[in-house]
Amino acid sequence: MIIAIDGPAASGKGTLGKRLAHHYGYRHLDTGVIYRAVAKALLDAGVRPDRRGARRCRRAWSSIPKNSAIPS
Repeated sequence: MIIAIDGPAASGKGTLGKRLAHHYGYRHLDTGVIYRAVAKALLDAGVRPDRRGARRCRRAWSSIPKNSAIPS
């Protein structure tokens, strides 16, 4: 089962997600943490936050096979 929680910044989405995951025995995947980690990795790798950098990111993203498994 997938449960998606949406809302504005700092509205408690992460807290609620963690509580639900703990209560029901699910895994919690915080996409905000993932986005921030990817952004930091790209900046650390020298990818510029402009159109050229965005094109490099799209090319890299499109090279990932669809339905790739995410290791647990």
